[in-house]
Amino acid sequence: MTKIFILERSKDMSFGGQKIMVLVVFMIFVLLGCDQGVGKILPFQKSGEALYTEKCGSGLAKYIRGNYEGALQDLHEGVELCPEDTEAYLWRGLVRRHLGNYADALQDYSKVIELEPEKANGYSGRAEVKHYLKDYLGAVQDYDRAIEIDSKSSNLYYARGLAKNDFKDYTGAVQDFNKAVELNPKDNLCRGLVSYILKDYDGAISFFDKTIQDEDIYDGNEPYAYFWRGQAKYMLGDKMGALNDLSSAGEWGKKDAYEHIQKIQEEL
Repeated sequence: MTKIFILERSKDMSFGGQKIMVLVVFMIFVLLGCDQGVGKILPFQKSGEALYTEKCGSGLAKYIRGNYEGALQDLHEGVELCPEDTEAYLWRGLVRRHLGNYADALQDYSKVIELEPEKANGYSGRAEVKHYLKDYLGAVQDYDRAIEIDSKSSNLYYARGLAKNDFKDYTGAVQDFNKAVELNPKDNLCRGLVSYILKDYDGAISFFDKTIQDEDIYDGNEPYAYFWRGQAKYMLGDKMGALNDLSSAGEWGKKDAYEHIQKIQEEL
């Protein structure tokens, strides 16, 4: 299966269309391993803004390619070039989170909020880190603020639903997942999560099956669909099926799946 990474971006770009174009160009060339010569191809002289955009695009492309340290270095340079723009802070927060530098990631997202408090992405990024650190209440509060700003994002309701579920606010989680489905009727992952919370495990598995079978695009749902399908299978007593799905979730990048794998293996 070919994985196409979808990265949500702010609709209000600081440097307009040229910035978007440069980001796309650099992502393509870095992914192809040609980043050293891209500067000779760009049709304009590199201003400070162009250099900043170059570093953001190069850092993002290196992140996607798995060169996390290289991505971090480019984004450090981006922040130094334009410390009042949020783009580099957002991507650096993402890279730091991936590298396990959660305190630094929180600082980056807090800086985004300081610079652009009227936008949702700083709050949602910080909420994701808080959720991972098991600060569920803090995560929900940040998602609350993000949803106040962008109430039409199904992804924000989905993410807040996950945080509420871990906070054991199951009623609130179901409400958020249902809202996500209302905004995005094709969201079988959220349909499955509602069924799971309501203990309809067979129904949940059928929705997770549909999520996994949608091979047209990689939308970030696969690791969660495997994870929760594994959980549902475990609740139905299918421990081997659960292990297989949790292993797939881990391979897709959901690392906490391995904790559940260890627990099930100890029961066998």
